[in-house]
Amino acid sequence: MSTVTSTVIAGSTLLKVVVGALVAGVGVSLAFSVLIYCADRATTLRREDQRAAAAMFQAGCVFLLLVVGALIVYALIFTVSKPK
Repeated sequence: MSTVTSTVIAGSTLLKVVVGALVAGVGVSLAFSVLIYCADRATTLRREDQRAAAAMFQAGCVFLLLVVGALIVYALIFTVSKPK
């Protein structure tokens, strides 16, 4: 019986992957949560006839929607790209 002396994955690489996944998961979840909050506040303010404040929350909604979309696209590109 021979033993395998080469490491399949280094500990530092594994740590980077785990930390990166946690940061990405928390970041996307947080951005999407704030997006939902802004949408809810915009709806509430529109019903209370506060158009300027509602417009600000709607602008925040659009920005956060773009951020979440960009993060998802970046993650997909990063997932399918091959390391060099």
